Amino acid sequence: MESQLQKLRRFVTDESGPAVVEYIVMLALITATVLLSITNLGQNTSGVYDNVSDQLSDLGEDAGAGGEGGEGGEGGKGG
Repeated sequence: MESQLQKLRRFVTDESGPAVVEYIVMLALITATVLLSITNLGQNTSGVYDNVSDQLSDLGEDAGAGGEGGEGGEGGKGG
C-alpha cells in the first residue's frame, strides 16, 4: 500500500490537474464571450427591426392620408 507521503508527492507532481483547470477557465471565457456576442447581436437586430417597423408604419400613415378628392369633372370637354 502507498503511504500518505507517497500519495501527497504523486498529487503534487501530477500536472494533469492544473491543465484541466486551465481548460475549464478557457471554456468559461469562451462561453462568456459567445453569450455576450449573442446578446449584443440580438439587441442590435431588435433595434433594426423596430426601426423598420416604425418606418413602415409611418409609410402606411402617409399613404392613408390621401387627398381631398376632386369636384368631379365636366367630362369630355374637347376642343
